[in-house]
Amino acid sequence: MAVDLIRLTPPDAWHTDQIDEQDREAVDYKLTALGPARTRIDLLVTERWLIPQHLSREETLRRVTGAWDRYATQIEARFRAGKPARG
Repeated sequence: MAVDLIRLTPPDAWHTDQIDEQDREAVDYKLTALGPARTRIDLLVTERWLIPQHLSREETLRRVTGAWDRYATQIEARFRAGKPARG
């Protein structure tokens, strides 16, 4: 079981706190326009483990990067197809 608390800072940022039995995670997201058709997303992830056996920093980074690579591919495909963003 986990609880996600999300604070939106329109139009270009948001913050998420995730609280569960194993860890506490905070993520800050910031969008930066790089031109008319390019946007950069910066993520600052803070993970505080509550259990002795947990993922290494490298494994956590690999998983977060992999997830965002998949999200970016899907977002770009929808954008190029002229479809609206989905929540």
